[in-house]
Formats: sequence, structure tokens, C-alpha cells
Amino acid sequence: MNTTIFRHPLLAKSIPWTLVAWTLIIVYLTTFPSERIVDVPLFKYDKLGHFLIFGGWTFLVGLIQLVTLNQLKKPLYPIPIAGVLFGAFIELLQYVLPYQRFASWEDIIANTLGCMVAYAMLLYIRKQLKQTSDIT
Repeated sequence: MNTTIFRHPLLAKSIPWTLVAWTLIIVYLTTFPSERIVDVPLFKYDKLGHFLIFGGWTFLVGLIQLVTLNQLKKPLYPIPIAGVLFGAFIELLQYVLPYQRFASWEDIIANTLGCMVAYAMLLYIRKQLKQTSDIT
């Protein structure tokens, strides 16, 4: 795998802003009343959506550590834990919201699986980045 894309300075600078936007999208999609959210056919695949949005969030946080901060030796395991906790917090928030949002264990499982897949991808990317930094 060519990891030069991960060494590009523009990518390193854009990841934190992408994470902020991603987080705002997650909060909007998961907490606003469902009738206010546009009806898109993709939203019918709710569990896949949970998998992708929380996996994506975890992946972006990991890229901040690996690419933006260049911390290749720092452990990555707290990142998926943060993703799982963030997803569980959203589900708890849905439970207490006074309008039509519903918490579910299935959503938490989908969130967790997305975070775990992102974690595996981050481990692979870190390995590749370490190898290229050892070469140069």
C-alpha cells in the first residue's frame, strides 16, 4: 500500500475539520426529530448507517493521532473505546429526548462493530506508516 497520501500536509490539516463536520452530522442525524430529517432511501439501512457513521468517526479520530499529530507509538485502543462510548451516549440521549427518537441495543452493536473495523484499519495504517518512516 502506498502511504504517501497519509504524509500529505493538506490531509493532515483537513482531518480535524472533517471530524468536526462529521460529529455535527452525527449529532444532527441521531438527535433531531426524525420527521425533520430528509427521507433518503439510504436511511432505510439504519444499522449500516450506524456502522458507517461511528466507524467513520473512530477512523477520523485515529487519523488525527496518526497523521495530523504523527504519534505512531501512542496506543490506539482508546480511540475505538471513545467511539463506542460516544455511540452509547447518543443512544442514551435518544432515550431521554421528548420526541420520536428511539434507543436500541442493536444500534449500539452496529456502532461498536463500526468502531472495531475502523480500529483494525488504523492498526494497518499505523503499521504502514511505521514502515515508511523507518525507510526514510
